[in-house]
Amino acid sequence: FQQSFKEEDVRYNFNFFMEDSVWHHLNGDNNKDCELKFFIQWWYAKDTKIACPPIMSRLSFFIRKSIWKDILLPGMVFENILLGHHRSNIPEAYWKLITFPCSIILMVTINV
Repeated sequence: FQQSFKEEDVRYNFNFFMEDSVWHHLNGDNNKDCELKFFIQWWYAKDTKIACPPIMSRLSFFIRKSIWKDILLPGMVFENILLGHHRSNIPEAYWKLITFPCSIILMVTINV
């Protein structure tokens, strides 16, 4: 029995660096998912000319593509996506005052 996954069902761990196979896929001619390529290049700051996506795009992408652990228990990835920061950014303590209530709301709504 072999289970097939659609490309849109793939989830990524945005805490870690992407595997080479993901980068090769994104840069390949067969890649039709421009949103994925744009977001991942912004998230990993591969192209510094890419502007931060709008908040609704970032949150939508996070819900659709991030691993379930990061969605059910929001942490650093959620905070940086919410604030519009790249992956390597470590938010200041005062930003946690803003992101913590949002992460509670996300956790409650997703787990209902």
